Amino acid sequence: WYQRRVREAVVSTQSTGSSGINAEYGDLTLLTMGSFIILFSVLAVQFGLNSASLIKFPSIKYVKPGANFDLVCETDTGILAEFYNPNDDVPSMAELKESSLQKTVNAFTHATGSRSQNYKKASAEKHAGLYTCVVFRQTEPVVVQATCQVIIEDLCEDVVCSELKTCVADYDEGTAECECVFDCQVQGLTRADHICTDTCETMSGECDMLENNCQDGGDRKVWKAGDFCPFAYGKAPKPVVRQLGSLQHVEPDIGQVVTLDCGIVQDGVPEAEVTWSFNDVEQPDQKNVHQVSFTTVYRMRMVVECKIVHCRKESNAIFNRWLILTDSEPTEEPTPTEPNSGDSGDSGDLGPRYPVCSVFPGGAIEKFDSTAEYYDLACSHLLAADFSPNGDYTQGWYIYGTFDQHDGNTALSAMTIFVGRTAFEFQRGWLINQDGEKIEVEEDVAKTIGNCEVKFSGLHLKASCPNFYVYYDGLMSGHVRIGNNPAISSGGGSKMPGSLTVIYQPQKGTVTWDFAGITCLVSALTGRWGHVMAAPSIWT
Repeated sequence: WYQRRVREAVVSTQSTGSSGINAEYGDLTLLTMGSFIILFSVLAVQFGLNSASLIKFPSIKYVKPGANFDLVCETDTGILAEFYNPNDDVPSMAELKESSLQKTVNAFTHATGSRSQNYKKASAEKHAGLYTCVVFRQTEPVVVQATCQVIIEDLCEDVVCSELKTCVADYDEGTAECECVFDCQVQGLTRADHICTDTCETMSGECDMLENNCQDGGDRKVWKAGDFCPFAYGKAPKPVVRQLGSLQHVEPDIGQVVTLDCGIVQDGVPEAEVTWSFNDVEQPDQKNVHQVSFTTVYRMRMVVECKIVHCRKESNAIFNRWLILTDSEPTEEPTPTEPNSGDSGDSGDLGPRYPVCSVFPGGAIEKFDSTAEYYDLACSHLLAADFSPNGDYTQGWYIYGTFDQHDGNTALSAMTIFVGRTAFEFQRGWLINQDGEKIEVEEDVAKTIGNCEVKFSGLHLKASCPNFYVYYDGLMSGHVRIGNNPAISSGGGSKMPGSLTVIYQPQKGTVTWDFAGITCLVSALTGRWGHVMAAPSIWT
């Protein structure tokens, strides 16, 4: 068409001579215009005159099953010739070009630039597939087509939302997200419509409470309905609690009924939430009771914890803790000792009693002197050590405990034992590691590692070394017993034989306690590993 119009213009100019161009330059003019047309066509391709820029038609469209939908095809560069559904046969490009060239100038002049197709009750069988929109143009490219992939799918079908959230699909973007969708009443509310939650917040109703739970992940519940909270915001009366401070050490008799009180002297408004746990295991049957009772049995090593929370503010929780310890069940009759034999130990019937350091879950430590402490443990700590047993520096021994979080609470994950030049480790899961290799063990079959004998028995790993014994339950607690230094009678209590020496070494930044050959070395540097877990002290 351009070539035809250019040729007519050149012929007209040559015949009239009005432009001053004669026949001598006619061919040159035609050549120049032809070159311009070719150059324009190349530039059109370079600058993106393709279907994407010539037709406005979505490339993909998501539709919910059963919904109505529209497909709109738009152009401002030609005639919207045809609209093909997925089941229609689309003509070849050659056939489309031929149809386009047959269009007259008048057809292009009166062309419409938009076409919309409406579809009812979408279904995958009938409507899913590829739709095609074809446009005829007067210039190259004379045929342009675009396709739209229609997907009939419930975008929320496989989306699992939490209890309070609702799946919201965006079919324009083809995405689905879980959102808090509530339509709570906000107009015309009265005081009687309000509630006070157990978090001490006044809200405009239960719907408002659930929406807030959805948004911040809270678990508010209705404490009082039909009114505002009976206190100003942030001024709820707190409970008065008798706090015990440190871990309380309790040694009841076997068969004794022990009653523990959480310490609430006066409850708060609303009532405080009380939770009891035994060895970090929550007791649901004891929820919100102020006292618990239980009967003691043999070999109890139990940390009892009472947690008091007001207005559901866990960060302000108050804790009281007790360590319950009972005797081990006797397995054999005690052997009486000869008078004045020098090996009677404590009192005559029970034979010699040895100092034991015990590490329990939750940071509870029973030290060698039978006193209990509670520590916030992490990483590794020195539990016990003797750098020169019986004056022999070559046989110094050290026992370290490594701590981590097990079921959300502090627990002993490993015990590392150094004796002279030998080192081995008891690990969680009843594993024994020496020099990076696993030592195979059988039930009640002893193995020798250096000067120590190790054994797996009764779900415990045991190490018997010349000067001490180590017990590890393979999960969260352990014990260190000093083997050859029984406690001796001293009036109303017991003590270790020997003398106490305290040595401060400022050049090394350490303090050393040497008590009857049992030594604990503590760094003067600050940090968690500076705790003394089992430093022997004078026993009274």
